[in-house]
Amino acid sequence: MKRLFPWAVPAFVLFLIVLFFTFRASPVFPPAAERPAEQEEQASTEVVILTTTDIHGKCWDVNLLTGQEEKNNLLRISTAVRQIRQKYGPENVLLIDNGDLFQGTQVSQVQLQQRSAGISNDPPAMAVCLKEIGYDAFVPGNHEFNFEWDNMRGVYQWLEENGVPVLAANICHDGSDPAFARGD
Repeated sequence: MKRLFPWAVPAFVLFLIVLFFTFRASPVFPPAAERPAEQEEQASTEVVILTTTDIHGKCWDVNLLTGQEEKNNLLRISTAVRQIRQKYGPENVLLIDNGDLFQGTQVSQVQLQQRSAGISNDPPAMAVCLKEIGYDAFVPGNHEFNFEWDNMRGVYQWLEENGVPVLAANICHDGSDPAFARGD
């Protein structure tokens, strides 16, 4: 993969955040003369932007192969996000995963290999976690490209169909895979 403009992804994500809250916000307030007194007192709204990254297949709180405790996992993230949404209101919290989600544990990788081999059509546990936790978006990281594109495209399609938009910018094929032309 070739990165054309290193600043494009952060700029695009910032644009999407602004766009998200623009369309998710309450309707435009009427002129001050028409507003009830309680609306005039509310001068601001606290907005919380949460991001996760480099989860690397840690869905569970235990490594299923070794039995060792996993401290950084999506179960803990789910608890923290639920508490923050309760405090600030779910409409005021934006939650985005910034990639390197699927690669990392034997279980998460086997799930993707089974999908690729046609043994399973089930969505990977990591994708199900994003949906159930209520992520607002997912941005592929470099390790998402460790897996066959057609396989990951199916995972991304599942995420989209289940309310987790997949955001990516500035990704261009380098021509090393004959399935796609250079620049696709």
